[in-house]
Amino acid sequence: MKIERPAPKPAVQPQAAPSATKNTQTASQTTSTQNASTGPSPEQLRIDQQRQRLTNFQSTGQVNNLNGSPAQDQLRRQLENSLLRNKPTLSTQDTPVSPTGSVSPTGPTTPPTEPQGEFLKTTDALNLRSVPTTQGNTPLTVVPNGTTLQVTPDPVTGETRRDGFVHVTHNGQSGWVSEQYTQATTPPNPADIASVESASAHYINQFTAETQVGGDGRNANCGPTSTLIAMRSQGLEIPGIPGIEGNGTDGAAIQATRYHMYNGVEGLEGRDGVNADGTAYSLNGEGNENSTYTGFGGIERAVAAAGGTTAMINPATAENIATAIQNGQSVVISGNFLDSEGNVKTDTWTQGGGAKEHLVAITGMTADGNFIVCDPAHPSSAPIIATPEQVDAFMSGNAGAIGIDGP
Repeated sequence: MKIERPAPKPAVQPQAAPSATKNTQTASQTTSTQNASTGPSPEQLRIDQQRQRLTNFQSTGQVNNLNGSPAQDQLRRQLENSLLRNKPTLSTQDTPVSPTGSVSPTGPTTPPTEPQGEFLKTTDALNLRSVPTTQGNTPLTVVPNGTTLQVTPDPVTGETRRDGFVHVTHNGQSGWVSEQYTQATTPPNPADIASVESASAHYINQFTAETQVGGDGRNANCGPTSTLIAMRSQGLEIPGIPGIEGNGTDGAAIQATRYHMYNGVEGLEGRDGVNADGTAYSLNGEGNENSTYTGFGGIERAVAAAGGTTAMINPATAENIATAIQNGQSVVISGNFLDSEGNVKTDTWTQGGGAKEHLVAITGMTADGNFIVCDPAHPSSAPIIATPEQVDAFMSGNAGAIGIDGP
């Protein structure tokens, strides 16, 4: 590594005449007397002279007016060897200091202020594929129109583009999409990314949570899970189930949420998630209560048990949901991943876990008006950013929304 040193001291000039020599010696003696403890040693002065001579040679091709190449080469080697033999040790004062605003050799001391890399926005609904071809492979998922994607290298080949396809990452899932249906876009706002990271503290995957209390991780528990996510984002915690000792996991809290939704409600006792005598969870097997439909009445009762308040949002539109979020609420919404003909919709976010009629939580908004959605069945197992159009598309055919406030 090249080490920059402080600028060398001027070389001592040749003495032209006896009178000049006398004057120079007198000045030198005076300087030596005045700076005996701090001035450069004779050896250091000699090294500085050699360094200056080498610098002159490298910049002008001449040293002491020697023009012959053999002589120059010999002198250069002598000077370089001399400098190497007498290379001084850098003191603290000698250590190079980077100019203000420059980047040190070890890299920046603070993280970049915005996401790095290339981003694309889809101009149509696109298939995300594991390989860059339409032949012989089933799409991993459908990426909705208007989605922002980050270009990332293929983990196997390192390629980002091949045969008209571009490799991207979308909500934690990576693959190839047709590049002709994308356009360049700006990176996400760093504040939006921070908001999503904040939402991650409350996010729960409904299938993983069920395994934490002995279930098989296959049940449709989206209602209690989304309600618990929204409550926690408001600082609310659900009470436990009397007679059942929880194990402190998200799964236990979800069971308690379901219990407070329906226990003791006439005609709906079979949805409370506990067995007939109330001593254990009802998790697997025929008549499993964790796969029983939950509704907004149940959400109201669970939130009340946690000490919060609720208000239905009518009509259930992205615009009205945005107003509720801006007023400090979290919102649970109902929707459907299938259209009126039974086909999976391509204008909303990715369907997860085979969900059809589904409940999700919206816990915040980004600076550009998009929503932070916590879908408890999403394949990424993380919050996602959805546009108002995607939220409206999701609610189409099964629209409903309820705002949740903290204490």
